[in-house]
Amino acid sequence: MYQSTFMGLNTALRGVLAQQVALDTTGHNISNLSTEGYTRQRAEMTASAPWSNPSAFTQTTPGQIGTGVEVLRIERLRDQFIDQNARGQFGRQADAQATVEQLHQVEAALQEPGDTGLSKLFANFWSSMDAVASNADNDSARQAFANATSALAQGFRQVSTDLGNVAMQSDLRLNQTVTDVNGITQRIAALNTEIHRAIDHSQQPNDLLDERDKLMDDLSKLVNYTSTENAFGEVTITFGSAAPIALVDPTVAPGSTAITRADLDTAFGNGDLTSGRAHADEQLWDPTTGTIPGYIGKLDALVADFVSGVNTAHAAGFDLNGNPGGNIFNPAGTTAATISLDPANNIVTNPRLVAAASSWTGTGEPGNGTNLKTVLDTVRPGGNAALGGQTWDSFYKSTVTTIGADAQTAESTLTNADVLSDMAKSRRDQVSGVSMDEEMSNMLRFQHAYNASARVLTTMDELLDTLINRMGRVGL
Repeated sequence: MYQSTFMGLNTALRGVLAQQVALDTTGHNISNLSTEGYTRQRAEMTASAPWSNPSAFTQTTPGQIGTGVEVLRIERLRDQFIDQNARGQFGRQADAQATVEQLHQVEAALQEPGDTGLSKLFANFWSSMDAVASNADNDSARQAFANATSALAQGFRQVSTDLGNVAMQSDLRLNQTVTDVNGITQRIAALNTEIHRAIDHSQQPNDLLDERDKLMDDLSKLVNYTSTENAFGEVTITFGSAAPIALVDPTVAPGSTAITRADLDTAFGNGDLTSGRAHADEQLWDPTTGTIPGYIGKLDALVADFVSGVNTAHAAGFDLNGNPGGNIFNPAGTTAATISLDPANNIVTNPRLVAAASSWTGTGEPGNGTNLKTVLDTVRPGGNAALGGQTWDSFYKSTVTTIGADAQTAESTLTNADVLSDMAKSRRDQVSGVSMDEEMSNMLRFQHAYNASARVLTTMDELLDTLINRMGRVGL
């Protein structure tokens, strides 16, 4: 006993409908060729359930007759292991990018080399001091020295302010990162609910999954995390291990946990925060080990030793009034942010207070600049224990060199991170990206299959027409 003659129509129809779905999927891929975060889709086809002939004649008649093809699902071509690797690289890239940007601002704040940097201000300070030492009773030389001294103090304060502003940017951006992370995790939690609902109704929510993956990519650029996916397509995202926080947890209402700035600070302190923009900002902002606070600390150490040394050396001399030298710098201003001229002995408003002479024996002494020569020849080139035995000039130059080396290292790290990130993207694109050449080839393949199935359908229609309308009409 054989199957119905009309079965062939249904078989051909299945072919037409399946190839139409494949063509629609191909068109969807082509339309989203430039859509960021889109994952290539494919119509997964399988042979439809065969027709069996369970009868007493099974041994003598065919069984398990094929009934055509059907689309099993619209498959989303994604590899979670490649995704995890890519997100790790995205986090390192964002970390390196933020570091480079901040260090470039640090270099801009120092303005080295340049006519307005501290190196130039130091040089003006020493050269104008030398001019006074060579011509101690020259009012113009004394005024020039006073102005150079004031400019040096102002230069330190400006650099300290600029570096503080750079550090403050990291602080403010950390607060913004908290807002960004919470916004992303709330959206992921909402998508979890939509995806679960779709899967419950036997649907494949590919576009929703794409949107969620894009959000997870963005989150990886802010903080590092781990993620798992359950049977309902919902993801759980955990931040940290020493003090883990479930950023997204579909088992707990409302599905996400909002973090605070304190959470980021704690995670950085215990080593849970290892990459992403937040990691770079924490490193730059941290007042104990941070890069920018470290630079400010070096300047503060220089200023403290410089102010003390110059004031002590200046106090050993005599001014044009025959009085012992007072402080040039305010002894209370021992940081780069607070250094200033001593208001009680302001040499800018009264240059005669510059104690250039090493002694005072009468009217013949005004031209004596020996005290300042001692500063130039002995105090300036002398090593300072507080600065590791370096001179004031060499300590500042080594600080600038360190900053430059740090910036160069950061740029090298960013270059490597860019390469690794591009490689990760390329590997993911090989699996998930849309290739126009491949889609065009598929389109032609599905088109031919569609036309062939349609031709079978037409042939079966002609066959049935013959069977129904022409059989039994012989001789009529």
